[in-house]
Amino acid sequence: SSGINAEWPLRPGMRERTETVERCNNELTEKEKSNLDYFQKISAKNADLQLEVNSSKMECEGMRRQTESLSSERGDFKKKYLEIKQKHSAHVDESTLLISQLKAKIDELEVSKSHLENELEDLKNDAAVLKRKHQSDNKDLIRQIEQFRKQFEKKEKSTNCDSALIPLL
Repeated sequence: SSGINAEWPLRPGMRERTETVERCNNELTEKEKSNLDYFQKISAKNADLQLEVNSSKMECEGMRRQTESLSSERGDFKKKYLEIKQKHSAHVDESTLLISQLKAKIDELEVSKSHLENELEDLKNDAAVLKRKHQSDNKDLIRQIEQFRKQFEKKEKSTNCDSALIPLL
C-alpha cells in the first residue's frame, strides 16, 4: 500500500489494521470536507440571517417611530375632539336654554293671546248689547219724539182753534 513502508516486516493483522486506519483517515478527510462545506453553508446562512435580523431591526425601529408619530397625532386629534365636544356641549346647553326660554315666552304669549281673545269676545258681546240698547233707545226716542210731535200738533191745533175762536168772541 502507498503509505506502508515495504521494508518493515508486517506483523500478522497489521495490514488490515493499516488499511482500516487509512480507510478511517480517508473517511475522516471526507467528513472534514463535508463538515467544512456544511460550516460554510451555515456561515453563509448565518450571514443572511444576520442581514435579515438587521433589516428587521431597522424596519422595527421605523415602525416604532411611526407608532410614536401616530400616537402623538392621535393625542392631538383626541385633544381637538375633546375641545370640539366641549364647544358642542356648550352650544347644545345654550341652545337648550334658549329653546326652553322661547317655549316659556310662547306659553306666556299663548296665555296673553287667550286673554286678549276672551276680552275681544267680551267687547264684541258688549258692543252687540250696546248696539241693541242704542237701537232700543233710538226707537224709544223716536217714539217719544213722535209723541211730542203729536202732542205739539195737538196743542198747536187747539191753540189755532182757540185763536180762531177768540176773534169771534
